[in-house]
Amino acid sequence: MISKTSKNRTIFKKYLDSLSEDDFIEKVIIPFFSKNGYILYRLNAHGPGEHGKDIIFYRHVPIFYDHEYIIVQAKSEKVTTGNVAKLSQQLIRALRVPFPTKTGTSNRQANYVLFINSKEHSNDVNFEFPYLIDGSNNIKILSQENVIELLFTNDFIPDELKGKIEEYVSLSSDYEQEIRNILTTGEPGNINFLLNKKLIIETRPLSKEIQGLIINFIFHKWNEDRSWAGTVLPMKWLNQYFAYVQKSQFEKLFQVVEEYASSTHSYEAYNDTSEIVKKLTPNQIKSFEERFFDLIGNRALSYNFLKDFPLLYDKLKEFYNSDQISEDKKDICLTIIELIDIITARREKRKVKNIDLQNKKLLERQDKLYKFLGLE
Repeated sequence: MISKTSKNRTIFKKYLDSLSEDDFIEKVIIPFFSKNGYILYRLNAHGPGEHGKDIIFYRHVPIFYDHEYIIVQAKSEKVTTGNVAKLSQQLIRALRVPFPTKTGTSNRQANYVLFINSKEHSNDVNFEFPYLIDGSNNIKILSQENVIELLFTNDFIPDELKGKIEEYVSLSSDYEQEIRNILTTGEPGNINFLLNKKLIIETRPLSKEIQGLIINFIFHKWNEDRSWAGTVLPMKWLNQYFAYVQKSQFEKLFQVVEEYASSTHSYEAYNDTSEIVKKLTPNQIKSFEERFFDLIGNRALSYNFLKDFPLLYDKLKEFYNSDQISEDKKDICLTIIELIDIITARREKRKVKNIDLQNKKLLERQDKLYKFLGLE
């Protein structure tokens, strides 16, 4: 849990002050809502067509028999008495103007609109804002101090601040013992209720020990049944509680990479599997670096690699450009990237200035890869 110290508050403040609007959305807003059980529905490009709707999130609420939609108007700018009226109109517009569904056959309206600013508001702005939005209970105004408080209470640390924020370990509580009992007794109904509903809406933070227990349980559940149907719930849960993965458990994530790259993957679980792969960080990939290159190296010889496994290609490049990759692996990593690029160019029949040079590069990189894979 995050210690509520003045030092931590200052770190959060300086971090939020440094963010652009796009970075605020990418590094704070989206992962924060994801951790709290919301799914990104739409991320709009800035422009006149967005109707005040920067981001749209949703989650299923069983008691409503429906989805709950939240529109977030994210800002990273100074709000003054000169522009507060204009911003208020944007929020009212976002609440009143419907947005199209994914099918395009009907429209939906937001349940709530949130104005979230990474910067502070003046006292005058704090006073005027509620009146200018007609006091609507469906529009919420959050300034920097509110964001900081949410980071504390939700135990959320942006990736760039991990290791810089002071944390403390909470003592075991009755609540955590209840979670432990449910996971170890193995009663399916209780387990499903805990992971599908209770923990999603629970606001009490969990210790690292219990978070690790939940992740171990998810992988244990998956390894008991690796069938298509048996993969669905573990991938759903792992995607939902990905932030709980401890450093000692990073190696387990390679199993998800294998599932994503499998020719017989679970199609029903594929969306969650893909989302987990997207979330992998270079620090996590480092723990299974050798196997990662071996798997992608074998798949790189496929004619349709970039079409079939686009996320692996993205993660490979991200890892290559990080400071986590081992020095002795940089050459083979670059070789695989270049081989994929050449094969993709050929599949797409792109014109090249020197076909002989391309052929030579292709053969050289294939030979390097064959040696690495022991396929000489």
